[in-house]
Amino acid sequence: MPTQPHLHTDQPGNGPQGSQDILVERSRELSVEDIIKKVSVHFNIKVTDLKSPKRLKAVVLPRQVAMYLARQLTSSSYPEIGERFGGKDHPPSSMRFAR
Repeated sequence: MPTQPHLHTDQPGNGPQGSQDILVERSRELSVEDIIKKVSVHFNIKVTDLKSPKRLKAVVLPRQVAMYLARQLTSSSYPEIGERFGGKDHPPSSMRFAR
């Protein structure tokens, strides 16, 4: 059975990465939902907050990280990714990544 991709944190002293987060991709493609769940766990926020239109400082950075990872690590288009984040399919959502 294929294992699922996951984010994990190395423990201090377990190599040069220290406590840096590492994305480990295994035998299947990551989905946008996988990324949303892992980013919400990492940043200790609710998935619903990540997908909401809230612009709180505690939510903005995790959302941007999740959207960036979704674009880089999946075959989803900008509109598809935006839809997963509560309908954020307008140009400012996708233009963040074009820079």
